[in-house]
Amino acid sequence: MTRLFSFKYHSFDVPLDWENTDSNETISITLREILDVEGKDKPPILFLQGGPGFGSPLPTDDKWMIELQKRFRIFLLDSRGMGMSTPIDIPGLLEMDQNNRIKTVEYLTHFRADSIARDVEHIRLSLFNDEDFYTFGQSFGGWCTLSYLSLFPNSPKACFLNGGYPPIGHEPLNVYRALVPQVDRSNQAFLDRYPETKEQLEYLVHHLDDKTLFSLAQSGFWSGFSNHHKNLRVAIEGLYYDLLTIGRPSLRSRRMMYDPMGFASNPIYVFLHEAIYCEGTASNWAAETVMLKENGRPSLIDISKFFLGENVLHNHFETIKELTPLTELMETLMSYSDWGQLYDTKSLARCEAPVIGLVMEMDTAVVTSYSRECASLLGNGHVIKSDLDHHAFYVEPKRVFTEMFAKLDEVTQ
Repeated sequence: MTRLFSFKYHSFDVPLDWENTDSNETISITLREILDVEGKDKPPILFLQGGPGFGSPLPTDDKWMIELQKRFRIFLLDSRGMGMSTPIDIPGLLEMDQNNRIKTVEYLTHFRADSIARDVEHIRLSLFNDEDFYTFGQSFGGWCTLSYLSLFPNSPKACFLNGGYPPIGHEPLNVYRALVPQVDRSNQAFLDRYPETKEQLEYLVHHLDDKTLFSLAQSGFWSGFSNHHKNLRVAIEGLYYDLLTIGRPSLRSRRMMYDPMGFASNPIYVFLHEAIYCEGTASNWAAETVMLKENGRPSLIDISKFFLGENVLHNHFETIKELTPLTELMETLMSYSDWGQLYDTKSLARCEAPVIGLVMEMDTAVVTSYSRECASLLGNGHVIKSDLDHHAFYVEPKRVFTEMFAKLDEVTQ
C-alpha cells in the first residue's frame, strides 16, 4: 500500500551575503518538514539535495524517506536559489546581466556550498538548537556538508553522505580527467546490460544529425544512474524507430533531446556547476577541455565512449535557446578566478562528528579515489564501499541505510 506523507513548511529570511550582513539584502530559504506522529522524540535530520541547482524532492511515497524516517524526523531543504526558496531563473538572470555583468557574477558567488552551509547553521539555531542535529547530503549536498563542517565542526551530531565526499584540493581539470575512466566504465556496463539498446545506439550514431547526436550523447549521462535507465532506453528506442519509420527524429524525440540535463529550468546547475570545484582558480571550461578536446568524446567509433558525463559545454549555449542570450555571462563565469574558500582542512581534521559516506565504484559524477582522500582528511570520516551507482540510496534504500546506521552505531559505541 502506498504511503502518503504529510508535511509543513518552514521559511527564513537570510542575508544574501553572509560576509556582509549589514547590506540588508536578504533572500528566503524554505524547507519541508515531513510530519511523523510517532517521531516526535526522534532527532532531526536535514536532507541536502544534489546538483547544484535542484530543489529537494517532494515527499510522496519515496522508499528512502521511509527508511530514513525509522530513526529521524526528516527536513528537506530547498537550498538558496532553488525550489521554493528565492529562485534564480533565466529571465531574472538575463535582466540582471543586462543591467550589470559584474554585479550578476558577484550575486551568483553567494549560491555555492559555503553560503548554503551558513544557511544550514541558521536553520539549526532557529529550529533545533537544543537537539542533536544530523545531516544527509546527496552528491553536491556532500559538498555543502563539508563546507558546513569546515565552518561549524561542532554543530552536527553526525553526517551521512551518498556519493558526497568532494574532491578537496583538486582543481576542475584534474577532477574531470579522473572521471573519464569512471564514465567509460559505467557506459560499458549499461550497454552490456541492455544489448538491444546497444544495437539501436550503434545504428543511431551513424544516422542522426549532429545536433540530435550531441544531445543524445549528453543524455547518456543517465547511464550512470540505474533509476534513470528506463528513460534513457526509451529515448534511444524512440529515435531508432523514428528513423526506421519516418526517416528523421520526430517532434516528440526532439523535445526529449532538447535539454536533457534540465539546464534551462535549473540555471544554477549550468552556471555554477564547474564553480563548485573552484577555490581561487578559474575553471575555464574544464569539462569541455577534458571530454571533447583531450578524449575525443562523443566517440562514433567506440560506442562505450559515446555518452558524455556530467558536463557544461559551449554547445549548450548554442542549442538551448534560453541559454543563448547569457553566453557572455557564462564566458565571464568560466574565466572568473576570485572564488572564495569552501573548505578548511584544519577544521575538518578537528571535527569529532562521525561522517558516514557511501562511496560508489560505479559513480559517474564523483571521483572515487578523491572521495577516499576526502574522508581521510576528517577527524572522524568513514567510507562504506558500494557496488551501486550515484543514486544508490534511491535504488536500494533499505540496504544503504542499514549499512549507514550500522556504521554509525559502530563508531559511536
